[in-house]
This record gives sequence, C-alpha cells and structure tokens, in this order.
Amino acid sequence: MTWLRTEGDYGTPGSNRTGRTLPLFTPRTGNAGISYLGHGWTVRVKMNYASDRLSSYNADESRRVYDKGSTPVDFNLAYAFSRRLSVYADVINVFNTGTNHQYTYIPDRMTRNDLYTTVIKFGVSGTF
Repeated sequence: MTWLRTEGDYGTPGSNRTGRTLPLFTPRTGNAGISYLGHGWTVRVKMNYASDRLSSYNADESRRVYDKGSTPVDFNLAYAFSRRLSVYADVINVFNTGTNHQYTYIPDRMTRNDLYTTVIKFGVSGTF
C-alpha cells in the first residue's frame, strides 16, 4: 500500500497546492495477492487499488475532471500435468469493477465511462 501526501507552491510563489490539486497525482495505491502452489496446482488471487485522482486542473473547481478510483480483482488457476504440459484459466476483473471512469467535480457527474467487462481466458501451455 502506498499513501502519499504532497504540498508546495510548485513554481508559483504564494500559491500553495496539495495533492488534491495536482493533475495525475495518485495519493493512494495498493496491490495485494495470495497464491497457492502445490501438487501441480497454481492458484492466485490478485487485487489492485487506485484512489480517485485529479486528471485535469481548472481554477474553477466545478470544471475539474477526476479519474475515478477502482479496485479490480483477478483470479488465475493452472494445473500442470507434467513439466511440459499444463492447462490454465484466468478470470480478469472478476467482479466487473468499473475502470477508466472520469467525472467532473462531483462523482455522480460522469464524463467518461468505459466498459471493460470480466474476461475469461483458458488454454493449454506446453513446452516441446
């Protein structure tokens, strides 16, 4: 987990800014995961967190654009029949968490709402 705080005039004396008013400054991020490897199985659950952040600054607060934070979770499963042959299944964004959303000033005032649904991949992996 990363928790950042910043403050300064950033080249404009007398104008003090904090992280909330710096474009593309992400104050909180984090990654977590848990894995099991044994008896031919590999099982992984991974989560990524990013807080809201200012995307586009404007002196008029009501015109500032923010990237909405998200917390997608991925799940990976694999079974190795031998050193050379395995099968796998990956579920990306298990809970269909929204990503790449933007809003203007108020979180309910969405200005961009890309839809990336849950993706399931599976296959066979081999070394020959």
